[in-house]
Amino acid sequence: MEAISGKHSVEEISGIRCSVIDKLASAQRVSFLKNILEYNGYTVLSEENARKPKDPEDAPLTFKVGVTDVTFMLPIALYFRKLKIPMGNKLADEIYWLQQLNSTK
Repeated sequence: MEAISGKHSVEEISGIRCSVIDKLASAQRVSFLKNILEYNGYTVLSEENARKPKDPEDAPLTFKVGVTDVTFMLPIALYFRKLKIPMGNKLADEIYWLQQLNSTK
């Protein structure tokens, strides 16, 4: 997982400019982020990161994840609790980091 910084990163994912959410997400993390962000009305794109020559053969795949709304800033959405989760609650930072949607916060 990439740490959240105050820096707003906009990059191309599959040829479309996106606000980057995570640059080194696992497949499980991509699924988690996609579910939450699409539930909140964002279009989510992801693409597999290229393997580096020095990476071992059994290194896990990583993905870059972003939303097509280039004005979206994850730190603001997360810490001001602007995102909702399917259970009707607001997305808390511990849910985001630990990927535990069964939290009651």
